[in-house]
Formats: sequence, structure tokens, C-alpha cells
Amino acid sequence: PAILRRYAGSPAATDKQLRFTDADEAGGYALEALCWATEKGIVQGKGDGILDPKGSATRAEGAAMLMRFLSK
Repeated sequence: PAILRRYAGSPAATDKQLRFTDADEAGGYALEALCWATEKGIVQGKGDGILDPKGSATRAEGAAMLMRFLSK
């Protein structure tokens, strides 16, 4: 999400709170980008209220984020 946010001109997120059970695991450097990407629907989490910010995105998840970004 950080790369996509920078490409979009680094817009600020309106909602600065992540509503995922593991949101506290997100690094400080990525927090603004994750808030923005979640707000825009680019990042939707892994289901069951889990974001998994320290996990690896699969190729399919990366493609889905890119497609959502391009459709906004």
C-alpha cells in the first residue's frame, strides 16, 4: 500500500484508525498508507478482522490490490 499511496501523490487518510484485530502489528512507517488503502477499499484484510501486516501478500492479493487501486 505504501508504494500505491506514494504513486497517488501521498494523500492523507481521513480515518486514522485501522479496524483490524492485529492492527497494532503494523509498523509506524506503514500506518498512514494502510489507513489510506483501507479507507479506499484497496486493502481489505484477510478476513475475520485480520489484516496480517507482517505477513507476505500472495501474487493474487497483490494483483487484487493493484486492480482496486486502478479502478478508483
